[in-house]
Amino acid sequence: MPPDDLDTTAAKLRQQLADQLATGDWLRSPEWRAAVENVPRHEFLRRFYTENLGPGVTSWTPINAELVGLREWLTIATATRRSSRSSTSAPSPRATTSP
Repeated sequence: MPPDDLDTTAAKLRQQLADQLATGDWLRSPEWRAAVENVPRHEFLRRFYTENLGPGVTSWTPINAELVGLREWLTIATATRRSSRSSTSAPSPRATTSP
């Protein structure tokens, strides 16, 4: 994905995130909405882990652009809620990021 496509896709995903948060009454001021729309969230989540939500022992799946593809990584990094990776809603990353 060329850098321009990455920036355009990231901006669209941030807009969708702002819309979701505003609909859920999480964004209550124009300043917070502007922050969500303008801060490149993916820049802070180069690598992270998602929890596998199945029966048995808790396990974690590493996520980065090389492992899941650039578009999928960008989508997951901008997600707001958890679900299975095969659905259209991506899981939100946990706070446990790696360098």
